[in-house]
Amino acid sequence: MNFPVSFGLPQVILFLLFLVGVGLIISSAMSLRPSRVVETVIDRHGVERKRRRRRRFRWHHGAGGMVFLLIGIGILWLVSVTQAYIGLTREIRAARVHATPITNAKIPQMSVEITLYDDHQRPILPSNTYIVNGDQWMVQAEFIEVHPWLGVLGVHSGYKLVRLEGIFTDSDLERHQEHTVVDLNGGIDDFFKSVKTESWYSGFIKGIYGSATFVPADATKTYDVLVSQDAIKAEIATSP
Repeated sequence: MNFPVSFGLPQVILFLLFLVGVGLIISSAMSLRPSRVVETVIDRHGVERKRRRRRRFRWHHGAGGMVFLLIGIGILWLVSVTQAYIGLTREIRAARVHATPITNAKIPQMSVEITLYDDHQRPILPSNTYIVNGDQWMVQAEFIEVHPWLGVLGVHSGYKLVRLEGIFTDSDLERHQEHTVVDLNGGIDDFFKSVKTESWYSGFIKGIYGSATFVPADATKTYDVLVSQDAIKAEIATSP
């Protein structure tokens, strides 16, 4: 899957922040080197002496450089940990599902064929087919919502399909029968789990949440799983 970041003028500005930060830190470090400028001074006894001019450490340069670098490093860190999430800038097709009920099964079962798509509507992998207990299929997604200021730099909120599961319409079967759970895209990842427990992520992540859609198995219909900014839904497919 691809990462929710675009490249353009905002990323050029981010690169310039790096250059400015590095330049300021180097400038501060250079101020610690002994000066080659020699000046003549007269001591308290009236004797002329020569000495090298002392430089002062440019604290404001160093502090400013660190701020620029930390901003850049923080954004790049966010880029690296959200590589599995597809950027959400519009409603897109995330998957296509065709579920066929299996006849003569002891409990309701279905054969579920699922194809996952990237944000360019291209299949990520060939279709996979799973035998799933239940008479309804459910696809679950997790969402990350970033702060608007990151959008200015090209980092967008994103989603990731994480689970395919079977559901029984009969509540008694739902309580007692074995469920089939299939992880998609590696399932729920450590990044998503850690955001829930560590508050310092709030500087970058505005919110995280999950959403799911479930549909009865029907061999005559194929469904597109569509994802928007805050939800996931299934619609009957009308195009290839």
